[in-house]
Amino acid sequence: MHPPRLVGVLALVFASTMAPGCFWSSNKGTEANPDALSQAADAEAQAFAHELELAFQSKDRSRAMQVCALEVIAHRVANSLPLAEDKKADTVKFLQTKADAGEFVDELLDIIRDGGVFKLLRVQAIDERHHATFRLTHPKSSVIVYVDTIIARSAVGRVGVEDIIILNDGERLTDQIRYDILPAAALRDSSLESRLSDDEKLLVAHSDKVKKLLKARNNNKMREVVAAYKDLPLGLKNRKACLFIYVRAIESRDRAEQKRTMDTCRQLFPGDPALVLFCLDLHVARDEKREAIQEIEALRKIVGEDAYLDAAEAALLGKLGQYETARAAADRAIQREPDLLFAYISRISVAVDEKNYVDVLAWLKKTVEQTGHYFGDLRTLPAYSSFVRSPQHEEWLKWLAKGK
Repeated sequence: MHPPRLVGVLALVFASTMAPGCFWSSNKGTEANPDALSQAADAEAQAFAHELELAFQSKDRSRAMQVCALEVIAHRVANSLPLAEDKKADTVKFLQTKADAGEFVDELLDIIRDGGVFKLLRVQAIDERHHATFRLTHPKSSVIVYVDTIIARSAVGRVGVEDIIILNDGERLTDQIRYDILPAAALRDSSLESRLSDDEKLLVAHSDKVKKLLKARNNNKMREVVAAYKDLPLGLKNRKACLFIYVRAIESRDRAEQKRTMDTCRQLFPGDPALVLFCLDLHVARDEKREAIQEIEALRKIVGEDAYLDAAEAALLGKLGQYETARAAADRAIQREPDLLFAYISRISVAVDEKNYVDVLAWLKKTVEQTGHYFGDLRTLPAYSSFVRSPQHEEWLKWLAKGK
């Protein structure tokens, strides 16, 4: 199982509004430094996070593109490069055009229009900044994507995004943009490379190889991913984003190599959210239920309480025969997020595992009534094979026939 293509996109940028027309802007033509940031108030951060959520839930591309005010973060990242003073202004202006959020916005909206959900989970203050955690789920994929958005106030008092981390690959947006624009910056300023760190010099020297790796990943060509990764120098092989792209590419191909790579991940990035999320995907794919439940517990400590995790745990506990605990977890998921279809499906799954077909029938009806979900013909679904042989299946058909 591989995350959606949007995971790790280099030009991912979020910004938002406090009110219609009140966008975080680059503030050109004023004396304020647009790169100066400070902590937002609690109420402002909460309002910002909700506006960000609504912008994407609206499925309106123009609104989403307005929310993704790329030029501010791009300017801040470009302006932080150690460019020669006589080239800085023109180079920064040029580099802002090298990052484009359009592809990410389109991919995210495609998922949402196809039934995906972009859900705000919590906003909390950490180290003089507010962090808004979002969950992206897709009805056709078991992969969960978590997005951690760092909120700040600009020099002119407007609230926007300081940085963003997709937890599935773990790198900061500002680092990704910096790495993405470094080769172009080095071409514009020939003296830049002498002022870069050793890691950045390595990236500039091998930028074509990194692009080849990303292209193969985005095209889901895993053999090419493996080949491109092995062609990288050691310093780039151990870069977090590259390492996790590789470990996902070999998850079903070479278990011995995967174990060695996982050990490297644990040594370099102990407790990293990307590692927890990958292990959860891996255990689910291998039907390792107890291990998957342990990773869910670890993930809760990172993203907070989440109805989706409750529902996933419920389904796993049901398969393990721990029905009472499983029912409680599914009920908790439904109470926390009454419109979460996965929570209802998990509750039905527990009832099926328990062979409590009266309960199955009751929850099938509740799912339709609360979510509008269409199940289709249950006789075609292997998971319901025992239920369709019960008297309650006939009752279900009669209930459907009444137009419910």
